[in-house]
Amino acid sequence: MMKAADFLLNCKSCNHIKEFCNSPKCTIYLIEDASKALFDTYISQAVQVYGEPYDTLEIRDNYFYTFFYDNTEIHVYYTGHNGEIRIIIDENAVKYERLLSDGGCGETALYQFELDYRKIDCGMCYIVKCSDNTFFIVDSAHMFSENDHIRLHDFLRKHTEEGQDIVISGWFLSHGHQDHIVKFMDFVEAGFEDVKIQNVYYNFPSVTVVGAERWKADDKLTMCQFWEMMDGHDEFNKIYLHTGQRFCVDSLKFTVLSTHEDLCSHSLECYNDSSTVLLMEVKGSKVIFLGDANYLACSEMTARYGKYLKADIVQVAHHGFNEANAGIYYMIEADTALYPTERRIFEKRSSSESNKTVMSISKEYFIAGDGTVKLKMPYSVGEASCSRKEINL
Repeated sequence: MMKAADFLLNCKSCNHIKEFCNSPKCTIYLIEDASKALFDTYISQAVQVYGEPYDTLEIRDNYFYTFFYDNTEIHVYYTGHNGEIRIIIDENAVKYERLLSDGGCGETALYQFELDYRKIDCGMCYIVKCSDNTFFIVDSAHMFSENDHIRLHDFLRKHTEEGQDIVISGWFLSHGHQDHIVKFMDFVEAGFEDVKIQNVYYNFPSVTVVGAERWKADDKLTMCQFWEMMDGHDEFNKIYLHTGQRFCVDSLKFTVLSTHEDLCSHSLECYNDSSTVLLMEVKGSKVIFLGDANYLACSEMTARYGKYLKADIVQVAHHGFNEANAGIYYMIEADTALYPTERRIFEKRSSSESNKTVMSISKEYFIAGDGTVKLKMPYSVGEASCSRKEINL
């Protein structure tokens, strides 16, 4: 039987291999100009070493395999449109849940949470109330949205039965910018006694990757503070996500469509392109969370997945500031668009190519600054309910 070290040595012997250390404790091996046959050979060898894969997925001509071995995760995938193989060795390995639960008897609803945009024009927070009465949260808010972690706690408390703990079964962080993670950090540091966080999902690049010299100093500092904070909390699982993986939370099924690892051969000067992109499927409805995915990431997803991206609801990239490739919205073709910003900024940016594309395709759109919006799953156009606006600018 082949040993693990032999498998990696065999992979490294490929003439076209490049090595990247884009994340802490995570190494990427990129093989360019590769054939599907070569990929199949690697997978066959991986099965000899690691046993049957924990997770597999096929999307068009893209193939994804995940193995776990001695507390290490080995994620291997092939992208057909450009003939590339990536082998990711992840020492942050925590197994993610692969099976859907039967769920509870409660309703499932997606909320676009109104944030405090009085001092900042960005930030986004989405909350899914699961059928078992737990919550899945996407991102948070900016440090300048001063009390939004308290408002978030109040919202969760209101939607949890009296006397019961608030259970956050999953908290997903799309990328490390301040308007997406700081209020998560504040929420954790607040130590709410009635809250239990079970899993935090993310994959952030290191501040030393090629292109990071162009990032803002404050952003780098925030990311370093995030790593330090996470090292100080062991009460929840910290799960690194990789492209092509699927995980489940209650009756929610997620597919990871993009991470910064897809762009490892590029200079990551635009930190927004490090956004992890999720597809959520629940009760027949599909929702895509684009985070702040920029032109490069959106172009890659469009080329890779095409019409597989079709969804019912889309979170518009980068708050509608939108330097995304407009083509991705033609692929997603969503009837409902969610804008995580306030109306003044939306109107200022509405004439961009991407926003005009979204407007031409969608049948309805909702702006976070106008008030919290509830979309009950499965969702149909026209069924949203809008709460009264809480914060006046």
